[in-house]
Amino acid sequence: MHDVFSVVELLENISTFADKKSNANNACVCKLWSTVCLASLWRDVDDLYRLFRILSPLRETMYASQSTKYVRA
Repeated sequence: MHDVFSVVELLENISTFADKKSNANNACVCKLWSTVCLASLWRDVDDLYRLFRILSPLRETMYASQSTKYVRA
């Protein structure tokens, strides 16, 4: 790997402009990239369902009142 790809400040700057899917893919490159890209991914969590799904598996259910609820799987 070229030395420029191991400059943490440069990787942090790039990861702030990349979208979430790109950062998730970049986190699989190596340990250094993983640390930087995962930090960028977790900086702003905008989907609470996705966060709770990681913490405890949930499944979506529909009740008679047509409201959606999530229960533990």
